[in-house]
Amino acid sequence: MIVDGRQPNYSEGVTLSELAELLRGYGAYHALNLDGGGSSTLVVAGVDGQPRVLNSPIHTRIPGRERPVATHLGVYITGR
Repeated sequence: MIVDGRQPNYSEGVTLSELAELLRGYGAYHALNLDGGGSSTLVVAGVDGQPRVLNSPIHTRIPGRERPVATHLGVYITGR
């Protein structure tokens, strides 16, 4: 689950307690918090094979700008 960080007129973010409730609501039992809000970026391969950002990360107060961080989790699925 990705929750965008605080961005005026777009996202108010969530507290860790609110995030836990959201995850429980979707049936999660275990969760891992890698970072908070603004650096969270959900990317998929587009139809052209190029990366496509699905949410709105924020860096230096500019919405849509990805924050350079070293924390990441990659999932690669084969067998379509």
